[in-house]
Amino acid sequence: VKPVAKQMESLLQGFHQLVPDDFLSIFDETEVELLLCGVSEYSVEDLKTHVKLDGWRSTDQEIIWFWIAVENLNTDDRAKLMQFITGSSQLPVGGFKN
Repeated sequence: VKPVAKQMESLLQGFHQLVPDDFLSIFDETEVELLLCGVSEYSVEDLKTHVKLDGWRSTDQEIIWFWIAVENLNTDDRAKLMQFITGSSQLPVGGFKN
């Protein structure tokens, strides 16, 4: 920690200018991580609900195959899909509706 102490102090100082320390005190470290990073796993059903199919129907065979493929993806590949779709590998707190 000593080699980066100065940089860490500067980072914390800037962070506390944006987010007051008394505001952070109501959260534990897990809640702060969730607020900053978002949700890493998501429901395929939630994604289906919020996807807009422009020129397609949910009953089209290609769309059915797509959802089957998504359901079979592992967590890392779902994160990559999320990155491709939204520009972020994680969902904001509240999921797709936000």
